Amino acid sequence: MGAAGAVGAIALALVSACSSSTPAENSGAEADPASREIVIGTSGDFPPVSFLEDGSTEVVGFENDLAKGVTDDLGWTYRFEQISFDGLLPALQSGRIDAILSGMYNTEKRREQVDFIDYMQIPLSVLTTVDNAPKTPGPEALCGQSVAYLTASPPERAQLDAWSQQCTDSGKPPLQPTGFPSVAQGVNAVATGRVYAQLEGDIVTLYISRTEFGDKLDVAFNVEGEKSVVGMAVAKDSPLKPELQKAMESYVASEAYCQSAQQWQFTAANPIRQC
Repeated sequence: MGAAGAVGAIALALVSACSSSTPAENSGAEADPASREIVIGTSGDFPPVSFLEDGSTEVVGFENDLAKGVTDDLGWTYRFEQISFDGLLPALQSGRIDAILSGMYNTEKRREQVDFIDYMQIPLSVLTTVDNAPKTPGPEALCGQSVAYLTASPPERAQLDAWSQQCTDSGKPPLQPTGFPSVAQGVNAVATGRVYAQLEGDIVTLYISRTEFGDKLDVAFNVEGEKSVVGMAVAKDSPLKPELQKAMESYVASEAYCQSAQQWQFTAANPIRQC
């Protein structure tokens, strides 16, 4: 998630058709494992983790580098299929796709449905306008304000609900969580003044503030506390998991992993190993 048009590319992701309707089982279950093609679902709107290159339907970013590194190690090929974020888990469970790479948090609730292979971690941060950023040093400044979040991201909603409770406990008006089905819509709502701020992973907010909306948006503050771990999701007890797990561990240990993290402007907190 070229860089100068990253957020413009986000909007394209919202209207792009799925790249293929071929069921995952027709690719991931080939007779010869050495020639296997896996279908990877992504929403394609999380720059610089995964997003659409400006003017095209090609998914680029850190997760594309990761997919290539992992499948090259296995001698496999891969292709991305674009699906709205809230449709990714159903697509995986139905067998339409073999895996998910879409900045998906590895949460306890999701582990009840799918298995994860971890590769990144993301602290949350708050994005707002350049004018409002200096006036928003912490969550107390969000009391009474509307704050965007990704509707299919329970950790973000839980954080906003906790802050809202703190507001009312201190006699202030509650925070107003405002859900959007995509990061792009939340970003645009902040930029146009429809909402005050957006809660999102630090790598995404930082990248957005440095690129197309650099003159309008800025990171107000990073959320203190635990980082959310991000992983590749695969179906429960998928026969692909052991091989993908081994190849992922090899990629994370490689220099290519750190080079990709640096290329896509990761913060020091994002890799799951020191780079």
